[in-house]
Amino acid sequence: MPRVLRRLALLLGIVAALNCRAGEITIAAAADLQSALQEVAASFRAAHPSDKVELVFGASGKLAAQLRNGAPFDLFFSADIAYPRQLHEQGIAASAPKLYAVGHLVLWSLKPELARLPLKELPNSPLLRKLAIANPEHAPYGKRAKEALAHEGVWDAMAPKLVLGENIAHTAQFVDSGAADAGIVALSLVMSPALADKGAWTPIPADWHAPLEQGFIVTMRAKSNPLAAAFATHMDAPATRAVMNASDAQALLLTLQLAGVTTLVLLLLGLPLAWWLARSPSRWAVLAESVVALPLVLPPTVLGFYMLVLLGPQGALGGTLQRLGLPHLAFTFTGLVIASTIYSLPFMVQPLKDAFAAVGVRMTEAAATLRAGPWDRFFSVVLPLSRRGLLSAVTLTFAHTLGEFGVVLMVGGNIPGQTRVLSIAIYDHAEALNYAAAHRLALLLLVASFVMLLGVYALNRQRALVRT
Repeated sequence: MPRVLRRLALLLGIVAALNCRAGEITIAAAADLQSALQEVAASFRAAHPSDKVELVFGASGKLAAQLRNGAPFDLFFSADIAYPRQLHEQGIAASAPKLYAVGHLVLWSLKPELARLPLKELPNSPLLRKLAIANPEHAPYGKRAKEALAHEGVWDAMAPKLVLGENIAHTAQFVDSGAADAGIVALSLVMSPALADKGAWTPIPADWHAPLEQGFIVTMRAKSNPLAAAFATHMDAPATRAVMNASDAQALLLTLQLAGVTTLVLLLLGLPLAWWLARSPSRWAVLAESVVALPLVLPPTVLGFYMLVLLGPQGALGGTLQRLGLPHLAFTFTGLVIASTIYSLPFMVQPLKDAFAAVGVRMTEAAATLRAGPWDRFFSVVLPLSRRGLLSAVTLTFAHTLGEFGVVLMVGGNIPGQTRVLSIAIYDHAEALNYAAAHRLALLLLVASFVMLLGVYALNRQRALVRT
């Protein structure tokens, strides 16, 4: 009998050793992470071809409850970092929760006109029969959807029209299948390849609900599992961060796009305006110059507030657009361009005005005696002589737009890929105590702004030396 037991123990040891060498982890994750985490897991499997990685998706609250009841999960990625924190306090987590992303809510519908409605108008809209949200009892996105509806004072009125999904992916399926006319879902879902080309969506302001800070833990079950530790380390890899925080790369591209478009628009507007201010004897020129310089002394929040009032659905311009069946401009890239154009106006106009004034009247009069027309005089004489001022104006405008915060936050909100620029991304990371990511983006802006300003001052110094 002892010999049989020894052989059985040896057999079990061999099986355990084989399993240990093979490597296996099971990851439980919030439903909104399906697209991103599958991509991350694929890259991890490529680096660990002999190991097995299983993914389980569901509502964060339910997954947390399963962990408390002994579910065999090695890592847990939650849509709300509160759940990993609770598990850590209860001794179920082997590591402290780690932030990996911040979620965003949107109102999504296959009917664009419904997606553009303000939340407070949903209860009385004939377009809406059913609104899908994740179950607030256990789904973080459902809790935040409830908070947003309550913020607008329509939670009780919406109760008869609500359809509750088990998780945020299930909620999106209600809308995609037509079972619900609209849904309050995760931005990451509507931007995923499966849904990106379907319907329309409108962002829900982040200050209407508690933050959707998302975190993960390694469980006590996987405390000694090297593969679980390797996956946790893999989450810090640059390529992984690019997937999980794709909005940072989008923020950089969006910032450059905003700065480029704003600079081009201001160049077209600033050239004739600066020329008129430099040469016009009109008494209105003083008033116009004061209005142009106003953004220099106004707090950005003041300008942003009035721009939001103007461009929003209840504003003069935004309301008119909605009555014409067009979307309002608040929380859109076009709205950002309009706000940035006004806010950066003095940085384009003032250097151009000074450069045009320095050309003097004699040069243009001499060109006129040679039968050069007004347009010819401007482009052949004035602009070439003002090229240094023109370069300064373009550089200062571009650099100033790169660092805008207050105006773009109020007018555009904080929508990854749509209105979330670098300055807002830095603020988000700092607020979430993710100082490493904030430092990377802040250093990038600091270096870029310094290099551009260094070029402007070097150019101006060279011009001053030439004159002397």
